[in-house]
Amino acid sequence: MKSLRVCAALVALGLLLTACSDAETPETPEPSPTAAGTQRIGVAKPIGIVSGAGAIWVAAADGDAVWRVDPATREVTAKVDVGDTPLRVAFDGKLVWATVFGADRVVAIDPASNQVVTTVALTGEPEGVAFGFDSIWVVRQAARTLSRVGPDGKVVRDFPLGDEPRLVAVSDKYVFAANFGAGTLTRLDPGSAKLTTSKQLCAGAQGIATTADTVWVTCTSAGKLLAVDPETLAVMGSLDLGGEPDAVRVVDGAVWVAQAEGPTLVRIGGSPAQPSVAASLPVAKLPGLRDRANVEFVIEDGRFWVTAPLGGSIYTGAMG
Repeated sequence: MKSLRVCAALVALGLLLTACSDAETPETPEPSPTAAGTQRIGVAKPIGIVSGAGAIWVAAADGDAVWRVDPATREVTAKVDVGDTPLRVAFDGKLVWATVFGADRVVAIDPASNQVVTTVALTGEPEGVAFGFDSIWVVRQAARTLSRVGPDGKVVRDFPLGDEPRLVAVSDKYVFAANFGAGTLTRLDPGSAKLTTSKQLCAGAQGIATTADTVWVTCTSAGKLLAVDPETLAVMGSLDLGGEPDAVRVVDGAVWVAQAEGPTLVRIGGSPAQPSVAASLPVAKLPGLRDRANVEFVIEDGRFWVTAPLGGSIYTGAMG
């Protein structure tokens, strides 16, 4: 997420946002929902999103806050200030954890009060965050480190990762981190603390989702989705998607991918050995992000929620 760090610095100096990243960055286009019944909620550069405690929680990177949205009314009910450039959010069953990329910290929000109740200093650009094995797992991009944080906010242990790591996911057996710059996947056994890193899988390994027998990895730069064996870390199957595949999630047994271009939600069919596109749901009509930001999504109670940072929006609508 190098571009967000550069943009934050430029904004702090009073420069225009359109000057961030590179000279080819287009002006923000007018969002245009295409999915039937889609509703747009304006948010200052939303990135991470999670469902928890009866609400939808969104990291607003340009708003320096985590927004709480009521899924029934689709209205913003709280904005929790967390600091410079929050990127990702996770729910541990009690608290909402947010990585604050520009402030080098992770915070925990109590949904009962909508207040930050824990702050953990983690230098080196914390980005990806996930919960599992009674711990919060945080990827620190610049530090090339995976940190295990206890529910009390104390750092238990750090583990080395590869070049430009970004996101993390937890299965019932392992913790996986994607090394975007190296195009590899690192597996951690939390019990033995053994680390194993795959050979290069693709360009821009990023999103991760797990099932009992498969690790699904999006390759944003290569436009691919990979099915990886969790034990051997070998590629079992590959699907050319295009459209900058980014976030990937398993929802009720089905694998879904969010393409940044659109954004578009894609349901994956077939098998891990031969994945295929089963359905495609264009959410809006926005260009790709070219690694200037990320899209994420949740599917909850038959409704999708997709972040679109380029359009300054969350899109939500019925899956039917």
